Amino acid sequence: MTRLAFAGLLGCAFTLQAQSQSQSQSQDSVRLRFAWPSGLVAQVESNKTRMREVDGQPPARSVASYSHVMRAARQGQQYTIAFSDLRLDPKGLAALPPPQQALMRVLTQAALPGYLVSADGDFVALDKPEAFQEAMRSALSPLLPDGPGKAASLAALDKLLGVEVLSAAVRGDWDWLVGSWAGGEQAIDLGEDYVAQTQGVAPLINQAIAYETHFKVTRRLPCDREGRTLECIELKASTRPDSAALKQAVAGIVAQLAPEAAAGMEKTLSTLDLLVELELVTEPDTLVPHRSRLTKTTVLPGLQGQPSNRQVEETVQTFRYEAGR
Repeated sequence: MTRLAFAGLLGCAFTLQAQSQSQSQSQDSVRLRFAWPSGLVAQVESNKTRMREVDGQPPARSVASYSHVMRAARQGQQYTIAFSDLRLDPKGLAALPPPQQALMRVLTQAALPGYLVSADGDFVALDKPEAFQEAMRSALSPLLPDGPGKAASLAALDKLLGVEVLSAAVRGDWDWLVGSWAGGEQAIDLGEDYVAQTQGVAPLINQAIAYETHFKVTRRLPCDREGRTLECIELKASTRPDSAALKQAVAGIVAQLAPEAAAGMEKTLSTLDLLVELELVTEPDTLVPHRSRLTKTTVLPGLQGQPSNRQVEETVQTFRYEAGR
């Protein structure tokens, strides 16, 4: 997800809304702002479910559960977000093929890449990712097949583990959880639908295209942080790229990589689709998250006689804050 701050996504949403109707005068509204307390510590429980359906084959489903500790410390105008104590569910680990088991065990020993964010909630940069990069490189390099193509595979691996690619992935996670909703000056009416047109880099094709994002604050609900009962909100959002722009970008890439497959591409790409949906429970006056459900649905058409496939990846995270951690 691209950066969707109030100056961007929410600012666009309010502009579009004002063009169609006057702003509601509802008393039930909220303002979202980023104000994490320094020293914030959370025990984070994550469950990731991936379902893949390929034409002519039975669905394949995998589940991974893991936990880690997140710490946030403010220094001047920046926060350092650090992670430690990554633990994997042994049941889920046992169900994985041996190569993946080995990889996941290496991950538990790696220093998860922390990052820096500004006092306004903007992602700034990764914080010393070298340990994570080296652990991943050591784990993945032996899995590459030997042969004349291994040098190219190692180069591709280095690119995949490069700071630019890792930063984009981490930034996306942060923006969905916090960054997209930070810096608000406008009040958001509960139950009101907002729509915004934005620009973002689509996964897989690495090109900037237009997105349409819908979001709304659905309700208020109680939440707990360090033994105190606070008021949270539930926010729901969904975004998908402009269909025509996405298909044009993919067709251009296919024409470069496989010119023989370019003919008839328009019909083949008719089912291409990317959709991301979010359900987030967070504190409106700090954006300290308590629960998130992020669902990514990708539908890829078959090329050159290959079957089409549909993949749904759902990640649910819960954040528990305890006094004295």
